[in-house]
Amino acid sequence: MKDLKLEKWKKAALQGDNEACLYVAKWYASNEHRDDNEAHKWFKLGAERGHRICQFYYGNDFEVGDGCEVNLREALHWYKLAADQGHEYAKLMVDWVTTKIESGFYD
Repeated sequence: MKDLKLEKWKKAALQGDNEACLYVAKWYASNEHRDDNEAHKWFKLGAERGHRICQFYYGNDFEVGDGCEVNLREALHWYKLAADQGHEYAKLMVDWVTTKIESGFYD
């Protein structure tokens, strides 16, 4: 049986509600319902629409390989977008991922 509340959030997300994208993505990212591929898909939808929290989590997916292959340059791109919108932790992650890339150790 499908979760009716989740289905309502999905519908809202598909109609342009970025907070709904975040809700759905975090639902799939939770341990109880964990599906990294689905979470990544919903973070992407919100991130591409400019939602800074979705951008942060989408970048994090690329950093750690949740729902996608590890890609530090892609992670850096999304962290920068979130940081540019004032996401404080994303600002720290820009520095951290830049260091990882420049070290060459993580390639």
